[in-house]
Amino acid sequence: MSLDLAALQQQTQLNEHTTPTLYYSPTIDSTNTAAKRRVAAGQKPPFFIVASQQTAGKGRLNRAFYSPADTGIYLTYTFVGDLATLNPGLLTTSVAVIAAQAITKMFHVKPQIKWVNDLYLRDKKITGILCETTPINAQQVAVIVGMGINLKTPNNLAPDLAAKVGGIDAPGDVVALVADLLQALPKLAETYATGDYLPYYHQHAYLQGKTVILQTGATKVKGEVAGIAPNGGLELQTPQGLKTFDSGEVTRVLFDF
Repeated sequence: MSLDLAALQQQTQLNEHTTPTLYYSPTIDSTNTAAKRRVAAGQKPPFFIVASQQTAGKGRLNRAFYSPADTGIYLTYTFVGDLATLNPGLLTTSVAVIAAQAITKMFHVKPQIKWVNDLYLRDKKITGILCETTPINAQQVAVIVGMGINLKTPNNLAPDLAAKVGGIDAPGDVVALVADLLQALPKLAETYATGDYLPYYHQHAYLQGKTVILQTGATKVKGEVAGIAPNGGLELQTPQGLKTFDSGEVTRVLFDF
């Protein structure tokens, strides 16, 4: 879906000569991959990369993220993080919050957040978020925060994806959505570790109270989602008691009929 770059630049006052720098490509392999290339070539963060289509979009666990033309918007924000204070759990949960807030504000729908940081609407995934790092020096990393937002449900989805993937599918202002995120992400980079975003996350948690299967490494854990820990971890009530998991993936949601 094409983006009015001139309107975006006007709203944000960002371009290729500002700080943060803003780069836009109608088509790109992956905004996260492009960010890594820029860091490797010596570019100093912060900067944004925005695209309307990805030919090799990336998801968690090295999965592909389907990113066809005329469907979504894809963006990555890269900033410098200190290894001593970087908190991946709070970062990823906070990014999910600002994405959900921006979508609600500009499209008047209310997505929920599936731990760790997928956004769901009408029980289908509409946004994926991938946070990565790449070294700068012994004390610092480039933190690469990428997201893909399905503005509408992609066509020609494989049957297994069609059951899981959706879109916002509502009228809204795409330029204003991207502008909101470009303004919110630098603020988040400075404040996410406070945990101030967690109350919104709790209020819009997709899995709260549901029985799930969590895959963590080679282990599968069954439990009822009790909440989100102060560090962004998933709290599960298991037969062995309440446990907190800082990483993993919910692979199944179990329903009682």
